[in-house]
Amino acid sequence: MSQHHRNLGIPPGASSADIKRAYRRLAMQLHPDKNSDPKASELFAELQDSYDALMNLSQDATNTREARTAQRKQKTPEEKAKEARDRYRTHMKREEAKDERYYQSLISGWRWKYVNIGAKLCMVIFIAILWDFVLPTHREQDELLQFATHEEVGYKYKKVRTIFTADYGYAYIAESNYHHLQSYPGLYIEKSRLLHIPTNVLHVVNGNVERYPFDKHTWSYMPLPLMILFVPTFLVFYKRRTVYFTGAYMASCYLSIPMTVAFLLRDDRWLHLLTLGFV
Repeated sequence: MSQHHRNLGIPPGASSADIKRAYRRLAMQLHPDKNSDPKASELFAELQDSYDALMNLSQDATNTREARTAQRKQKTPEEKAKEARDRYRTHMKREEAKDERYYQSLISGWRWKYVNIGAKLCMVIFIAILWDFVLPTHREQDELLQFATHEEVGYKYKKVRTIFTADYGYAYIAESNYHHLQSYPGLYIEKSRLLHIPTNVLHVVNGNVERYPFDKHTWSYMPLPLMILFVPTFLVFYKRRTVYFTGAYMASCYLSIPMTVAFLLRDDRWLHLLTLGFV
């Protein structure tokens, strides 16, 4: 805000009508004939100078706008259309250059190295889970300590029950038999071969094995985890300056790769993977 605006008490960009109103209001207060203050003459002179300066600026701006308007009116429709097309091309080139700079920032530097390393890690886990589908499972003996008397709605199954075992801990199982759980505490946890992902609870009842599938667990969410793991690999091979690439990039950085690392660290799966499931 300039000193002229401060003297009149108006904001920058005020119209000529606002300038006149402010001047008339202050002139009634500062005019030497109506103000006995010794500095009234000096203040009134400053007010007059500010008024003249701002009115001249406002008039110049008005004249400039009028000149531009008159110049536009003199142009033919073809000239106006050409100007519009030129402005559009300039705008699109500017936006394209901005998009290109952003795209180059994504595929270079430490962030791209992070995505490449994460993509390799995700692909290893992706292949390991696929192998777990075809390899034979293994069993780990456990003991049922506690279970819920009521059932609730699960993710994959309509009715699931919460159980607590000595080694595994809390789990959600489906298709369970309340009376058998109450009478026979011995059971086995069936896990995949490579990553040791729990798949079923095997409950031995009178020599027969009852299979209770796990729910609300990695195995029950398939194939969603596989789709999440595949996103970074898709990103590395699909290097295009498109909205799909940007979306996959953000999903990889903030979803797929962090979830993969968390998945490996949980339950010592990194160790199971390194030892091919033997530990």
